[in-house]
Amino acid sequence: MPRSQLSGSAGRLHAAGKIYSACAKQVTLTLATPAQPTAVESERLIAFGIASDWCRRAATLKPLTYLGRKMNKSKRSPGLTELIRFNFAWSGMNALFSRESVRDLLGGTTARSELERFAFFLRHARLPHASVSAMIATLHGILRTPVMTRIAGAAPTPVTTLESIYFKYTTPEIRVLKAGGVAPIRPDRLQVAEGCG
Repeated sequence: MPRSQLSGSAGRLHAAGKIYSACAKQVTLTLATPAQPTAVESERLIAFGIASDWCRRAATLKPLTYLGRKMNKSKRSPGLTELIRFNFAWSGMNALFSRESVRDLLGGTTARSELERFAFFLRHARLPHASVSAMIATLHGILRTPVMTRIAGAAPTPVTTLESIYFKYTTPEIRVLKAGGVAPIRPDRLQVAEGCG
């Protein structure tokens, strides 16, 4: 499929990659000494280049194929492709919000955590409140979905997707940290939307 025909999230990721590439070109045009960019200018060029590359990779990722037929027929395969797509896109965003020189382009922030820095960028994206609310509602719906899974020390009863992720993929040491100190986590207690809308 030609890149110009990408639709949905793939189309938006491809468009974002083009925008980040244009940002890198704009930084290049404003260099006082193109042969010797300053540290800040270099950091911005690198950040926008990385963001563009990862978003374009996310946009054009094809479904995964495996050597084994059983893995290719697995109902989980499409989800794994989307997980990788998300990680590609997140790597692109992280290249931007992890760099102070890029945050300074938006007025700067004292935010220290990854979530706070992401929220800072989300606020500056100026997305319609209705769109953000719909995305948050979708996310919360997914995280509230009951699943049957094995969790150490728990009876085999349905748990939410969020509880499954929390108890299967975080260690007890991580759970005592500020971000992981809620047990059991419940989606209605999430603070994902705070300051993002």
